[in-house]
Amino acid sequence: MNRPLEKTLTCVVLAGGRSQRMQTDSLLGDKFLLSLDQQPILSHVISRLAPQTARIVLNAGGAPQRFSQFALPVIEDCFGIQAGPLSGILTAMRYAAADQFVVTAAADTPFFPTDLVAQLTKQQMATQADVVFASSFGQVHPTFGLWCTSLADDLQNWLESGEHASVKRYAQRKISAAFDFAAQILPSGVEFDPFFNINTPDDLDKARYLLKELAR
Repeated sequence: MNRPLEKTLTCVVLAGGRSQRMQTDSLLGDKFLLSLDQQPILSHVISRLAPQTARIVLNAGGAPQRFSQFALPVIEDCFGIQAGPLSGILTAMRYAAADQFVVTAAADTPFFPTDLVAQLTKQQMATQADVVFASSFGQVHPTFGLWCTSLADDLQNWLESGEHASVKRYAQRKISAAFDFAAQILPSGVEFDPFFNINTPDDLDKARYLLKELAR
């Protein structure tokens, strides 16, 4: 029996950000390694992805030893940090070049939907798009996407030519689509964006609150 397409895909977690807004006297270093309910934020991301996809890989620069607790492959950007998320996306395409598609996800977004990969895959099959982004509350989330790996050479040429490093700007040149995910709802009935990401100490406090509420 054939496995569903989403269960055969590689997902690359983009952990290459500089965490500049998180740098305070009490919160230093990689934001995705900060504690959220006694686990690193990245652990929550990995736990959410694990049932959705065949392979999870981390894309990050610096010393790979700091990720040893996760027991996952770590790949460094193949283009350079100055290119922002597009460099990580290109790295993901190169890593998964044997597959038709690769999925990317952000390392600082612990509540994204548990059907992320399945819905992006279905939307690609329905639209035949080169790129399918996740969206919510009317906003596209460029680091959460399904990418056709055959775009790798074109994307590298785009970056090498010095073009704008915006993910959305690049995707506008291709056939792209989006799948709009519904809000998550707390037991209290309050809605929140499942793609809420942690950029500041206040965001980390909010994430701790959301986790506590969801546990109810």
